[in-house]
Amino acid sequence: MITKDLSDEGVFVNPVVSPAVAPHDTLIRFSLMATHTKEQVTIGLEKIQKVFRKYNIGCAVWTYKEMDFGLTEEHYASIKDDLLALWCK
Repeated sequence: MITKDLSDEGVFVNPVVSPAVAPHDTLIRFSLMATHTKEQVTIGLEKIQKVFRKYNIGCAVWTYKEMDFGLTEEHYASIKDDLLALWCK
């Protein structure tokens, strides 16, 4: 349902289900590239927030190592605060 809703919003994510995660868990992989603009990242995160709120899913915080962004560590550092502020508001 979440991946379908995100697709309807124009955000492509990959679901990760068992056996890649515990049977009672699931996660989505939101991948970025260095060519994504800050505006595109912001819009994507806002749409993810919208869908997660629909399903009463709370805030998640990632570290650089946990993200599959395809960004350099320096580029990630330059947008990290914005990502966390958007995601957790």
